[in-house]
Amino acid sequence: AWIQSKVGIFHGGKIYNFVTPLDLLRFTPLSLVDRLRLGLVTLLVRRMKDWRKLEGFVASDWVRRYAGKGVYDVVWGPLLRGKFGAHYDKVGMPWFWGKIQTRFASRGKGLRGMQRERLGYPMGSFAEIFEVLAGRINSLGGEVRLSTPVSSIAVTDGRATGLEIQVAKGEPSREEFDAIISTTPSYVFPRLVPTLPQDYIDKLSRVDYLAAVLVILVLKEPFSHIYWLNIADSEIPFV
Repeated sequence: AWIQSKVGIFHGGKIYNFVTPLDLLRFTPLSLVDRLRLGLVTLLVRRMKDWRKLEGFVASDWVRRYAGKGVYDVVWGPLLRGKFGAHYDKVGMPWFWGKIQTRFASRGKGLRGMQRERLGYPMGSFAEIFEVLAGRINSLGGEVRLSTPVSSIAVTDGRATGLEIQVAKGEPSREEFDAIISTTPSYVFPRLVPTLPQDYIDKLSRVDYLAAVLVILVLKEPFSHIYWLNIADSEIPFV
């Protein structure tokens, strides 16, 4: 189902609607000049087509420079600190660009479309989508294997060629593949490929991970009229 969402921002103990340009103008925690700067800079980032031009720039520095200290202190600073903790001042601008592009991608075209956001919600949870994808893979001759741990990735002449897998209640076996794509965390990958160059292993080990705790509330009535609530308040331990 496609549902018109409602986005808000929490600041100073109050929830503000944050969907339309009019909502932005009503966001009194910012001065009128800063409200305009926030809107213009957001549109500027949205119109940037090539994220590679932003490589080397840190989001916190870039936002302060172009949107100003007021916008950063009230909106983007608390959001970055809430999401990345102590690493907030190391987040690259390509990530920031990607977030802006994602939010605008859910809006329509034209002035009227820009004031509405529509989000898809799979009725029956995302399991419905996964089951359809698995069915499609199987119909094309592929195979989806669950509960099949991979103990190592075989490498021949610098190229991944197979997997060492553990079959339930059986001996480990090796299977050959044309290509292998790993989606493991950076610190797990070297365990699967112990022959990786040491400089590459060192690079992977330098990646810091942040844990997140997801709280699910089962309520008898809506918690708020807001679907997507941004917490721009450093005193609140939620994002």
